[in-house]
Order: sequence, then C-alpha cells, then structure tokens
Amino acid sequence: DVNINTKNKITALAKKYKYIPNFYAKTLASGTTFSVGLVLPFTYSYEQKITLIDFIENIHSKLNALNIPVVMIFAKDEKEEIKAFEKLINYHKVRLILLNDTKKFDKRITYLDKKNVEYITWGRCHKSPDKYSWIDENIEYSSDLAVNFILSKGHSNIGYVDSDLKFNYILLRKKSFINSLKKNNIKVNKNYFVKGYPNDEVKTKENIKNLLSNNKEISALLISSHTFANYVIEAC
Repeated sequence: DVNINTKNKITALAKKYKYIPNFYAKTLASGTTFSVGLVLPFTYSYEQKITLIDFIENIHSKLNALNIPVVMIFAKDEKEEIKAFEKLINYHKVRLILLNDTKKFDKRITYLDKKNVEYITWGRCHKSPDKYSWIDENIEYSSDLAVNFILSKGHSNIGYVDSDLKFNYILLRKKSFINSLKKNNIKVNKNYFVKGYPNDEVKTKENIKNLLSNNKEISALLISSHTFANYVIEAC
C-alpha cells in the first residue's frame, strides 16, 4: 500500500545502511510472535533422539532462513510435557507447535485443540487426515516395497517384530504389513508376530529367539521400528 517511488527510496536506504528487521521489535509492535515450539521428551531412546535431532536440524535451518525462531523445551514425562506446551503457548507465545511420535489417541492433540493452537504432526493421529496438518512417510507404499523385496529374495515365511509402543505409526506399519501379505496371497500367520520392547533389550532378544526356535521355517524378519535393529541382529 506504499507509493512505488517511496518504496524504492526506503529499499535503497535499507540496503545502503544494511538494515535488517528486528524480530523482537516486530513482536512487540504486533503483539504476536512468529516462533515455532517443540517439546523434546527425556524418555526417548538414543535412536529416537538422533532421529528427532536430525529432523529438528533440518526444520531449524529452513525456518532460520525466514527469521522464524524455534523454541525447544525438554520434558521428563507426559505430565511435564503438557506443562511445557502451556509455557510455549502462554509465555513464549508460539504460533505453531511441532508434534512427533503421535499416539493413536493423543492427549497432547486434545489439549492443543482445546487451546485452538495450530500444530503439525510428524506422523498421523486418530483424526481424519484432512482435519489437521501432518507430514509422514507413505507407510502403505514403503511396506509394499519391503515385503515385495523380501519375497523377491525367495522368502515367504516372514516374521514381524512388533512394538509395545502405542505410537500411531507403529500401528499403521503393522496394519500395512498385514495388507501387503494379503496383496501377495500370503497367509497371515499370527505365530509369526512377536513383541519388542525398546526399553527392555533382554526381553526383546528372548522373544525373537523363541519366535525363531518355535517357527524354524521363518527365514526373514521385518521390524516395526529402527530402534530394534541392534536387538534383532544380536538375537539372530
């Protein structure tokens, strides 16, 4: 809404004096912030933390280029996580919150919906996919790729290491694996499924050993989460 001549003069002066807009001054003037909030739980395994940090690093570099800061708070449990969201919303005045490892029925999403706070989930949740913003791998497609690759190597008796974690992507991966077997006319054998526990290496290994000992025809294993990779290799 500014006259083009005036705009050109201001732009020229800004370049001459290397003017850079001050984010905090803009926040004070507008009464709102353009920051993004994120809560990192202490309960994550090493693999989960590495994956999330890599994700944050990429997100931060993109947002930083747009002068949008990322505010990150640590939390030791679910109760503290909700308090961290309260702090992000009420104190830091973030405009958007990033959520990861969404559960099938996620209390955090219920809380943010009540607060009318915008969010993006890394992984889908129980809500209809067109009712919120989310980013996720194409679980159905990647499951088909994995199963078809295993079948191409001559394996038809495939074991599956499930997880006791109730994250939505874990449930979707299991469902997609079963659907991939059905597409290839392979009978789903319930005996080929075993539980894994990210926080219990001994129990996970024992479960895998028992699975393979009791079902000697199994010649390949598919795992529901990368956190089990070392457990499975050592168990085999």
